[in-house]
Amino acid sequence: MKAREPLIKWLRGRIGHPRCSPYNAGGCASQCQPHPARRLNQRFPEDLFRTKRIGLSVLLTWSANVIAQQMPLAVGVPIAKSEQMLFADDPREWAKPRIVVPPTYPVRELAANVTGHVDVDVRIDDIGRVVSHQLVALKPEHTAFGEAVDAVVKQWMFWQAQNDACLPEPRVGNVRVWFEIKEGKGVVSVSNRSGAATKDAGAAALAPAMLNANMVQKNLRPPKALTQTGQGASFNVLMRVRAGTGEVTAVEVPWMRAPAEAESALRYAATSAYARGRFPVREGNDYAVCHNITMSLN
Repeated sequence: MKAREPLIKWLRGRIGHPRCSPYNAGGCASQCQPHPARRLNQRFPEDLFRTKRIGLSVLLTWSANVIAQQMPLAVGVPIAKSEQMLFADDPREWAKPRIVVPPTYPVRELAANVTGHVDVDVRIDDIGRVVSHQLVALKPEHTAFGEAVDAVVKQWMFWQAQNDACLPEPRVGNVRVWFEIKEGKGVVSVSNRSGAATKDAGAAALAPAMLNANMVQKNLRPPKALTQTGQGASFNVLMRVRAGTGEVTAVEVPWMRAPAEAESALRYAATSAYARGRFPVREGNDYAVCHNITMSLN
């Protein structure tokens, strides 16, 4: 308390006793000081400059504390060469069908008990949509099956592939569509035609499951700026993880496909939610985790 007394006396000398005012000094004449404006005018500019300087310092300190409490972790932190990039989505699923609108079994082929399959190559964009497709080695007797696939393939969605910078990478998916008859009914199913997608994954590794994934996903809600547009969004979240503790030390959003007016709010919501993520403790170097998120309002 004694250490603070000089500061308290100095402040009273500048702004007056708290119980006093320039209009009512009754009852505290011995404690009151002249009106602050008069004292500042008497010692202007030296005291005025000193008072403003202290006030500015206090304001800057208060502002820094508020910002530190409200802002998410730093974004845009580069990934060190010693850190391994892991992926929240299984790389073995890249370029495989995610949403499939099944073709209609051709009526004539069904009546004639004709079965078969159609192989199709699909070129996928950065959000998993089909940009173009090509039927591969279609047999003449399966022309109707090929036409059925042509009618719906543009409505399919595929799992995005990601690169080591946590950016989406266009790929070509290889799909086989089966037309079979079971118990007199036409059945259509889809499978991967080959191991191409698995080979493309290369050395990409699956990240450990986030321990509090449910809490993080619950906190990640579509911001008002996005819901007002009535559109969805797709973006990648890149987390740097300290291996020894499992805590997320930095978050950034390296890629986003969203309405322009919602990008800033969506980026803040994503970094704030994933900054609270926790992973299992593991030995070795720190690592990075890339996670693709599709936010639909339907």
